[in-house]
Amino acid sequence: LISNDSGASHIASSKNIPIITLFGPTDPDIYKPASSDILIIKAPGGHMADISAEEVAAMAERFL
Repeated sequence: LISNDSGASHIASSKNIPIITLFGPTDPDIYKPASSDILIIKAPGGHMADISAEEVAAMAERFL
């Protein structure tokens, strides 16, 4: 699952689904889903628009 930090990522975590969670201004150390199978992308400066599709795709390849 590729998702922003929302309920969907936390539900996926409870089902042991691999997750890439995108964070904007919130702190992933506090709000990340409780999963050992998670990759986090933190937006530079807290602006989600600054996360590129290429960065997300490269991260997703790590799960393949």
